[in-house]
Amino acid sequence: MANEAEFLWGSLDTSLTVTNLQSLDDGEVWYSDQQTQTTTAAMKLRVFYDLEYLSTDTPTAGDNIIFRLAAGDGTNIDGNVPASQGHTATAALVAEYQAGCRRVHTHHYATSAAKTLTGHFDIDDPPMYWTLVIENDSDSPSELESTNQAISFKYGSPQYQTT
Repeated sequence: MANEAEFLWGSLDTSLTVTNLQSLDDGEVWYSDQQTQTTTAAMKLRVFYDLEYLSTDTPTAGDNIIFRLAAGDGTNIDGNVPASQGHTATAALVAEYQAGCRRVHTHHYATSAAKTLTGHFDIDDPPMYWTLVIENDSDSPSELESTNQAISFKYGSPQYQTT
């Protein structure tokens, strides 16, 4: 058909630094470095994740990893999230980040799954400046492994085909 839009994704994934994501425990929050969108025509942001629970922990159904997006303006970030990667267990800061950042995805742990959480999700109309915020919300205190964590992203925009 004439003038149909097909989504075209960037060919390369950009990896986020995840040093402070290692050993993220129940009730703690990790946040990425602030990212700057260099493709002004991007209509979607696709985030890939591969996270692993500690081998000595036993996650249960009901354990969640919650992903939030904090929009920024190059200086200030929603929820007062810092611009440099880190993590916190301070309850007041965790509550502030939860209130100030938009929830974009939740990975629910299934008891039939291994201890690895793998997937991806899309965010429509990503802001020019953004920070990814991840919360470990476990019913059974389950900590992320100290290695083997990976998060990457790429942008996509519509490509119109004419016939």
